[in-house]
Formats: sequence, C-alpha cells, structure tokens
Amino acid sequence: MKTQHKALVVAAAGNDSVGAEQRRDPRFPAAFDAVIGVGALSSHKQPAPYSNRPDKPEIVGVIAFGGDLEPSGAGPGATPPAQDTPSANRDTGILGLYIGMLPDGTQAVDGWARWAGTSFSAPIVAGYLAAALGTGQTPAQALATLAASAAESSGQSQRLNVTQG
Repeated sequence: MKTQHKALVVAAAGNDSVGAEQRRDPRFPAAFDAVIGVGALSSHKQPAPYSNRPDKPEIVGVIAFGGDLEPSGAGPGATPPAQDTPSANRDTGILGLYIGMLPDGTQAVDGWARWAGTSFSAPIVAGYLAAALGTGQTPAQALATLAASAAESSGQSQRLNVTQG
C-alpha cells in the first residue's frame, strides 16, 4: 500500500525500453509496492519509447512528460559514431540548467541543456503531490487528487499531461 506509512515516495521507473513492443518493467525503487513509480510521456501524449512501465501493476503508476529523444538517436551536434545513449530532442526535450560536458562531448556554453527521461517526469509528480500535501491533504487524499486530475487514463496507467512553457 502506497500510503501505509503516512508518507509518499516517488521514483523514476527507468529508461530501458525500446518502444511499446519492448516495454520493460520498472526498476527499483519504483518497482517497490510502497513507491509511486513514474514513467515518461512523449510530446505526443503517448508513453515515451524509452520509458519503462511506471509501476507494477501498471494501473497504479503515473506517467508525466519526460521529454523526447532525437529521431536518429544522435543528439544535436553529436558525431556520427555509434552512441549508446540517445540524446534529447533540441525542441521537445526537458529544458534544464546544466554546467559541464554534454553527452556528445561538447561544452554547455550557456548553462542550459535539453534532457529526456523518467528522472524528469518523477519531480513533476512529486511536486504535484507535495502541493496537495501542503494543503493539508493526507497521502491517500493526495493520491486520489492526482488520480482525479489526470486528464486521461490509458487503461494502463494514469497520465498527468503536463507540458513546458
């Protein structure tokens, strides 16, 4: 039970899937019964092809926007050699602050970068639940509020349709 200890724990489900036909189970800690697993939605409001299932069973998980990948799998400015880690789409990746080397080996010169993954979906859900708890709701009420606010249900998991901007 997710609210057994009067607290809510949210975790990213992982980015190991290869499209809908090869959707993988959530990684731990998202796979624990007491944890709210979070998968990623693409900008097309469908489960992102890299996103693992949000939870087990999938119906209790949540999916929220996690950014898109480059269609080719190579990121902006990436060199053509095979890259194991696809890069975020330059237009529909999650925009975030970053100082350092980017996965393609270039330097982030302006302090901003685009990212994609369930690690960017989970804070959206955690923030939503924290806001609900901040109004005095119990953890069970906060989860019910989240379920009620999900714009649509895929029959497999709740979708929290949140976009940037």
